[in-house]
Amino acid sequence: MNRLFFAVALTFTSFVANAHAQSLRMPKMLFIAASATDATTMVVGIGRGKGAREDDPLIAWADSRTGIIAAGTGIETLGALSWMKATKNHPKLQAAGFLIGAGLHGFFAARNIARMNQRPLAFQRTSP
Repeated sequence: MNRLFFAVALTFTSFVANAHAQSLRMPKMLFIAASATDATTMVVGIGRGKGAREDDPLIAWADSRTGIIAAGTGIETLGALSWMKATKNHPKLQAAGFLIGAGLHGFFAARNIARMNQRPLAFQRTSP
């Protein structure tokens, strides 16, 4: 797990340092892949009933896994399109935003996996 976080941090640093208009494809692809991984691990965890849950109040209202995925996908799409429009003339900022989003989704996916395995992540406290 630590290797995964190191790899994400290294990738983030290299992309932010070298972000140009031509290199925006990779940050977007990383964001999409991390978002899909987060959604997949959450849905699998809910389906197994092993402690995974949706904590986002914008999505948690949905009663079914399909509703959660539909609401989450809609929010992700609108957010990404808004970010692309707002940062159209700032390719480095756009790349940084997509990479930060990918890192957050990677964390959420790791948290979902930890919940399915009933293990806290290394930095989380366990109750006495």
